[in-house]
Amino acid sequence: MTNRLLLILHLLGASLWIGGWGSVLSTSTPARPLVFTKLALLAVILVFAAHASRRLLPRLTPDTLGRFAIHAWIVTVLSVALLVFGIGVRMGGLY
Repeated sequence: MTNRLLLILHLLGASLWIGGWGSVLSTSTPARPLVFTKLALLAVILVFAAHASRRLLPRLTPDTLGRFAIHAWIVTVLSVALLVFGIGVRMGGLY
């Protein structure tokens, strides 16, 4: 319950900090493509997490450890990209 409340408060604070959701979704905001890219990256990371928890981890053996390592590297690269785009939103764009 506490985590959900904190998530809701965080999203509310973030939306107020950037001027509300209307300003992010308008075409004149330079942060719009960055926000949508972050949301897309987050969705891909969630798909990878679901795939790992449902398909890879239950069948993990020494033979399939390499496949899991590749999976982990991809999630790490996507997470770093999420970080970079987040910095872009904070700084006003990627230069």
